[in-house]
Amino acid sequence: MALGDRSKQQPHEAQNQTINKDNETPHPQIGNHIDFQGLDLTQLSKPDALHIIDAITTGSTLDIANLKSLLQTATNLLKTEPNLISLGTKASQKKTKRDWGVRRKSPSAPPRDHQDDIVAVIGDLHGSLDSLTHILQLLNVQNLDENKKQVVVFNGDFVDRGQHSLEVLLTLLILKLAFPKQVYLIRGNHEDTYVASVYGFQDEIRRKYGEGQTSDIWKSIGNIFGALPIALTTNHALVVHGGLPGADFDLPTLEQLPPETRWSLETTVNPQTQHEKLLCNILWSDPTETDSQCLSKNPRGLGILFGSQVAHDFLKRHQLQYLVRGHEVVAKGVRDMNCGSGKSVITVFSAAAYPSDTGSNDGAVLHLHPDGSYTHESYSLRDTSASCEKVKSQTTEQALEKVRTMIGCNRSKLEKAFAQVPQASAGKVTVDQWVQVMSETIEFAGMPWVALQSRLAPAESSFWSSTSLIDVKAFLQSHSFKLHNSTDMEDEETETLAENHEMLLTVFKFLDTDGNGTLSPDEFKTGVNLLNKRLPPGRQLQNPEALFQNLDIDGNGEISFDEFTHGFGMT
Repeated sequence: MALGDRSKQQPHEAQNQTINKDNETPHPQIGNHIDFQGLDLTQLSKPDALHIIDAITTGSTLDIANLKSLLQTATNLLKTEPNLISLGTKASQKKTKRDWGVRRKSPSAPPRDHQDDIVAVIGDLHGSLDSLTHILQLLNVQNLDENKKQVVVFNGDFVDRGQHSLEVLLTLLILKLAFPKQVYLIRGNHEDTYVASVYGFQDEIRRKYGEGQTSDIWKSIGNIFGALPIALTTNHALVVHGGLPGADFDLPTLEQLPPETRWSLETTVNPQTQHEKLLCNILWSDPTETDSQCLSKNPRGLGILFGSQVAHDFLKRHQLQYLVRGHEVVAKGVRDMNCGSGKSVITVFSAAAYPSDTGSNDGAVLHLHPDGSYTHESYSLRDTSASCEKVKSQTTEQALEKVRTMIGCNRSKLEKAFAQVPQASAGKVTVDQWVQVMSETIEFAGMPWVALQSRLAPAESSFWSSTSLIDVKAFLQSHSFKLHNSTDMEDEETETLAENHEMLLTVFKFLDTDGNGTLSPDEFKTGVNLLNKRLPPGRQLQNPEALFQNLDIDGNGEISFDEFTHGFGMT
């Protein structure tokens, strides 16, 4: 199995619980499968979210229980959002020029003003994980932060007609949970239990989880579809998936729609009530340039066609410049239909080479700027493939580094285990023997030692034997930790320090009450004693004073966090 091969399963780090100042917070357990046990998804941290996304996009999967937990948590969050999300004070306070005589309910406002933010709008993805991976790199999503002036809007049609609809959907839900006021998900016409059962998503669930589990999973997915908000406004734009539902449509109509109607509407294909027809038309309608006054039946069978003048009048009433939508593949990823007076209908489609890397279209991301201007970035299939190869390469090296660290933390146990193996030659074992020892000594379910062997412990054939052998001493020496200043510390102590490095660093930061970034000998000893209480007797650090001296690289009687972080490494 090749690391970074999305078609197979890739190993990822399994982290132990770490301490924070308030309580113990477990990280997600990630190997071939992602396990959220003990993790509060409602308080998902950015590091954990990025860790999970990295695992999802490189082949790790969720079992039924963890999948349903994620879907339910995301559903609960999405239900707290209004039908129409308003970003910025100005947007939320706008009145249309038409007096409806209806007192508008005030939607749940974001906790801070977004009116100075750059809003990135991503159009249809349709299960294109390559395009999504490229987009996340373009947006530098690892630096997304509540204090940064950036909002990301995914404007529907996450699923269908692609090979990785589930991975795309799960990635977006993780982003939403981690960045609830920076990431917004808007419903598209394919976020629909009937449509998605016809155009591939349900079949994908069936392939990945089996016929017997599909019905239960599909119910949870239907709940997600219904919970998604319908539209979003900025100071200058309305963002919806399809378009206008009619010439007389005004935003208070959508705001006044009972949220229960939206939540219960798993499909818009056969709308019965006026409310259902409103939502159906918003998700399915298209603009047309053939007739500016057009208001006619949509050839799709659902929604309407609306002309540029209809769009212009709507935008003028609402003091907006742009109607931003998706729903249609366009050659360059973005198409601007000029409606006059500086107003436009902008179509954004983000899945490059749609569908499933067989087409020739570019994908694009639209950026709405606070001054009312917009820019866009287009990309081709070649660009998305290059991004994915880069991610695979980075992920491979990161995963290998974590595996090497795991080996280093167990070097002494491995040395004893290899000593019990009948060796084919002095100090050497066969590949099969190496795999057996690694599997039995390092407890990590699903670790593909056979695939990793050539990268971790290269085997060599001798002139007189066709059997490839691994030099045990060389393998162990290349995976040994050593304190840079130490000449007398036992291997087990160094391994204990390495294995619990993250936990100790967190404890030390907790103990650094004056915030000067350094530890005195007494503070260091207190931290080591706290760690020892969590360790079995055979793994405890016996001499914190000597350890302190070895880590005090500059000899000034204090250990800085930098000294602790860089004071030891793998030989």
